Amino acid sequence: MDKKQLTNIIEGILFVAGNAVELKDIAEKLEVKLDDVKKAIEALKEKHSKESGINVITFKDKAQLTSNPAFAEQISTVLN
Repeated sequence: MDKKQLTNIIEGILFVAGNAVELKDIAEKLEVKLDDVKKAIEALKEKHSKESGINVITFKDKAQLTSNPAFAEQISTVLN
């Protein structure tokens, strides 16, 4: 699979998962290199930065989609 397709697949995985997903699990189950997963995550971070309502965070070799803290007040107003 090409780089763009991998990035889009990982984006979908993170969206559906709702929680953090281990990068090594993504690599193993998709049968791709861990380095390619890390590059795709970096591409997603760039895509979902600045004014996007979604951010991608990484911690302890995991990745997760989160809402942009800049919109926390509005998100809280709607969801609470």
